[in-house]
Amino acid sequence: MTGSFPFSLVLPPFALLSKASYRLRLTASSPAGNGRAELPFTTNGAPTSGSLVVSPLVGQPLFTSFTFTSANWVDDADDYPLSYTFSYKVGEEMTAGLVERALVMDTYASTQSGLLLPEGGGSKYNMTAVAYVKDKYGASARVYQVGRRSDTTVLMK
Repeated sequence: MTGSFPFSLVLPPFALLSKASYRLRLTASSPAGNGRAELPFTTNGAPTSGSLVVSPLVGQPLFTSFTFTSANWVDDADDYPLSYTFSYKVGEEMTAGLVERALVMDTYASTQSGLLLPEGGGSKYNMTAVAYVKDKYGASARVYQVGRRSDTTVLMK
């Protein structure tokens, strides 16, 4: 047999580990002989080690100008530039059913100033600030801040 035989290998989402090395091996057999090819590759990973800081921590709804700063993110050199999306939720992050509302989407600026927010929710009128940090291949991490507490979640695309 001669010619091209296109085949697709489709893996389910999250089947491969982030920043892991793999080797894809193709083996073919025919009456004319056997052949083998290997393709080593490393999977992409989301940016890591960053943070989100909101200043000031307390303000008046629709009056106080807030600054969101997402800094210190680390990724492979080939994965830059990073882009940022800033959003908020009314209430605390752990409260189920909160709707996230975008303030600034897919910007290369890691700091956004002059952001106005509505009234917070819950017993302490909390607001959850959220930042998504994405590399040029779409791997992203999410960091949020409620008052002085913050947490980071890795998301992969």
